[in-house]
Amino acid sequence: MSDVFLEIVVQAAEAAAAGIDSRDEIEEPLEAALSATGVGEVTGGGGGSGVYIVDVEIGTEEQFDEALALIRGALQDMKVPPSTVIKRHKPKELTLPVYV
Repeated sequence: MSDVFLEIVVQAAEAAAAGIDSRDEIEEPLEAALSATGVGEVTGGGGGSGVYIVDVEIGTEEQFDEALALIRGALQDMKVPPSTVIKRHKPKELTLPVYV
């Protein structure tokens, strides 16, 4: 893998209201979608302070746009809350919405 890392940040209370009761319910389908295409993988995550965080590593910089579209599609299929964001810290700080 490369050094393209993303964090998916989901508000836990809003996720619960949408029927998503744990971070695993986000990680598992996202990992399945990423591994099916080979553009990335879920590498971990965490929680606390009212959020679920899912860490994703993208294969290469050239796959970023494809991976972002795939991640957005998978998250939308799961009906994550609209406040969910995808954060990238390098090479510059980006906060991207799931719903565009």
